[in-house]
Amino acid sequence: MPFLVVAVSLNFKNIINNMVSGALLLSSDQFEIGDLIETNEIQGIVKEINLNYTKIQEFDGVEIVIPNSNIYGSTTVKFTHDKFKIYEPLTREEFRKKRHYKEYVKLINKILSVKIKTTTYVKELEVLGSLDPNVLDEMLMNVFKVYEAIFGIIPDYAVDTTRFGRVRIRLYVKSSNPTIILNYLDSFLRDILFTLYPNRIYRDWEEYQKSLLEPPFKSEGDEK
Repeated sequence: MPFLVVAVSLNFKNIINNMVSGALLLSSDQFEIGDLIETNEIQGIVKEINLNYTKIQEFDGVEIVIPNSNIYGSTTVKFTHDKFKIYEPLTREEFRKKRHYKEYVKLINKILSVKIKTTTYVKELEVLGSLDPNVLDEMLMNVFKVYEAIFGIIPDYAVDTTRFGRVRIRLYVKSSNPTIILNYLDSFLRDILFTLYPNRIYRDWEEYQKSLLEPPFKSEGDEK
């Protein structure tokens, strides 16, 4: 009986901790439904936040349910952020000609109130240092331009050298819809790999195809 009381007390304590943490998450601006985040070593889009748990959909489509007590107070990376929408200001001649001061004041207030959510997902890659930086830029831009139509914003990158003759590329994949990043990130990285190392990949693929046609072992009659 005492063990049962202890178990019920611990379970009730966990429920209270989750509910308190959930209330704090819901009342704070830490993240919202639809944001791309990383928490507890899990990356994905927030699908649900309630008083007990937070549901996150990973890149492979798997949905993870995390107790709110594990999230609140832990390190959380938020890839989705608010971005103010930029309107073209009126020229001095237009402002004097139309004389619509009140409308212009309303427009200024709209500029300050309207926000657009943008997700910037950062992915690091390491490539061989033998690649020419100028050629590397041209190769990456060819892929970036293709995926600009998909993501809605052209991707960007930064280069940093590492030890052992390698180069670290930090990719910045941007979109106003994080679900698009989830759906197309694998193909985006694949196309970059095929663009940077086409000869090696296709050569290894041809050798692999040949190995499938070869018999797994030779019989004694074949050796003769």
